[in-house]
Amino acid sequence: MDRAGMWPMTVVAGHFGTPVVITRGTWYGHVVEGHPEMKPYLDLVMATIEEPDVIARDTRHPGRVYFNKRWADISDFPAAWLQAMVLLPRDGSFARLLSAWPARRVGGKEIVWTAE
Repeated sequence: MDRAGMWPMTVVAGHFGTPVVITRGTWYGHVVEGHPEMKPYLDLVMATIEEPDVIARDTRHPGRVYFNKRWADISDFPAAWLQAMVLLPRDGSFARLLSAWPARRVGGKEIVWTAE
């Protein structure tokens, strides 16, 4: 499903149950500009946030949470994993997508949850 015309979008973050807002500005101005290979994969980013395989937290920036999902079965996806970085503020304000990119592996962060 092509959802690119419906801005802003909200998905519910798996495990946390928190709504995460994805704005047009973040998608095109940061994700696609910084990681142009991600342009056709908005649906995979949303699915990664909704049903991650691994969730990690940035130890230096505790509000940043990384939703990771393995997409090795998608033949044209540029890596085995997709990482979506989300800001989950502790003050109760809305969560929002900060960035997303293909990754070879999950690592370098504190794993806080893994799917069974």
